[in-house]
Amino acid sequence: MDQDELIAKLKGLISDGKMDEAKSFLADHQADLGEYYDKAKDLISGDGTADAVDKLKGFFGK
Repeated sequence: MDQDELIAKLKGLISDGKMDEAKSFLADHQADLGEYYDKAKDLISGDGTADAVDKLKGFFGK
């Protein structure tokens, strides 16, 4: 998977409310995400799914 595919998968997990799976996926693909890892990590460490989805929309612009 390239970075865009990884981000799309992460967005999908968060949108579906699967925060534990999103965290696991992020940890498994830390090296693949490169510069996006820290930003993505911050997104899923928020106060809940709605917060993470709103942050994702702004961060990835998609």
